[in-house]
Amino acid sequence: MKIAYPEPEIELSYIKGSNDPQRDSGDPYTGYDRFGRTVDMKWQNNSGTEMKDRIQYGYDRSSQRTWRKNIAAPSGQDEHYQYDDLYQVTDFARGNINLNQTAIGGIPDYEQNFTYDPTGNRDRYTTHEDGSEVLDQTRAHNQDNQITQIDGSNTGILYDRAGNALQMPPDKDGDWSKYYKLTWDAWNRLVTIKDEADATVADYQYDGTTRRTLKAVSGTTTHFYYNNLWKCVEERIDTASTPKLQYLRGARPNHRDELIRRDRDTDDNGSLDEKLLSSSSVGNRTNSPKACKCVQRVWKCLRR
Repeated sequence: MKIAYPEPEIELSYIKGSNDPQRDSGDPYTGYDRFGRTVDMKWQNNSGTEMKDRIQYGYDRSSQRTWRKNIAAPSGQDEHYQYDDLYQVTDFARGNINLNQTAIGGIPDYEQNFTYDPTGNRDRYTTHEDGSEVLDQTRAHNQDNQITQIDGSNTGILYDRAGNALQMPPDKDGDWSKYYKLTWDAWNRLVTIKDEADATVADYQYDGTTRRTLKAVSGTTTHFYYNNLWKCVEERIDTASTPKLQYLRGARPNHRDELIRRDRDTDDNGSLDEKLLSSSSVGNRTNSPKACKCVQRVWKCLRR
């Protein structure tokens, strides 16, 4: 399978390359394994002579993704995952994966560890950077599976009767000693975020189909535009008539690798001058070193 896309003349290929090993009785589609799982994504020019990006994946017998290797990127961008018997992620590490893809070799650049209570709530969360502990956090939950205490304190934690968080740490910088105050509409959609001093941090608006159409943060208003499949395809800033961000999506609307490319106007001159290719991810993880932190909806809303 090859999927060609317009300028900058790239294609996503799952077909065996001339230097790739033979698999499964000569099957040419080596980008998928015998179970239909993505194992090798090759982004190349249309002639196949230049590799733009290449991501490989491995799985266990339960089809849980256990490693991710970025062949085209600089070192330190590989990932390894471990799970418990209930298929819950217990360890995430980033760095350079070893030859057998069984672990990150040496000391990981970044690592997260999780433990769970019997109902699946994370009751302990730790992070390490270059081997040094950055965070060691314990949590308590109620019968509604809501966080009620962090490190033995309930400061900054509050819910309404519908279960929406009215107060929740951390702030956007990841400071767990600070929290935000949240306001929801009648449809349980987040509409306002304020800090502890009641200063407005963010406002949100939605259309009749619950899609977020506007985000106002730090004096900047972002407008979101969608296609008929509810996928965001463009973002514009304030009153601009040209996009700040534009998303190219493939012809397979429900495929996990459907986001193909993101274009961005880096200097606000009305021209989309930066083009980044997309690769599939596991769970809610992205290529950002901090993106897979287990933080609350507040953090996700502010970063979107």
